[in-house]
Amino acid sequence: INDILSDNKARIPIFKPQSPLEFENYQVAAKTGTTQDFRDGWIIGYTPSLAVGVWVGNNDNSPIKKEPGVVVAGPIWRAFMDEVLPKYPKENFPPPTNNE
Repeated sequence: INDILSDNKARIPIFKPQSPLEFENYQVAAKTGTTQDFRDGWIIGYTPSLAVGVWVGNNDNSPIKKEPGVVVAGPIWRAFMDEVLPKYPKENFPPPTNNE
């Protein structure tokens, strides 16, 4: 899962190049989400040493603007990660193994 969620090339068809999920010098895994009725948008991302989640929504359960989670929560998450990541060591996830 770490390998899939941290693969910048695999994200390009959905999120375009240089999305808020892409970090040039860090391996960061991330998952975004949006409820079908646009009441919630979220992103959870992590490195081997850090996990950060951001949720965007309204207290009264009314819809937010009709944008995906990466658009509504991504900038908040990215700003936090840009500030905090340099305080952590640059680490990579262990590569996947073949467990046949």
